[in-house]
Amino acid sequence: MIPNQPYLILSPYIAIYDIVSPFQILLISLGLTEVIYAPSSKRIFYSIQEYLIHFRVNKACELMMNSELSIGDISRSVGYDDPLLFSKIFKKVKGASPKHFRDAI
Repeated sequence: MIPNQPYLILSPYIAIYDIVSPFQILLISLGLTEVIYAPSSKRIFYSIQEYLIHFRVNKACELMMNSELSIGDISRSVGYDDPLLFSKIFKKVKGASPKHFRDAI
């Protein structure tokens, strides 16, 4: 977190400064796209919106593995007020519904 900076809230639990650097925020404000590096050092090109979607879905996967929260609670905790929209996006990213993903764990 950056002290004394405006804090853009994405959900009650995820804020923009938790997932991007000040340089990335500058790129966002200028409307520029950027390169996001995967842990394997392979270059992956994402728009900011795609990056945020993947970040939220991966955070939801962590919550499914480590808690007994309902899918609705998890969807709200990662910034989706509508659990049906969350399920649709989750399935598009992961290839399985949140329920099937959780059952497979």
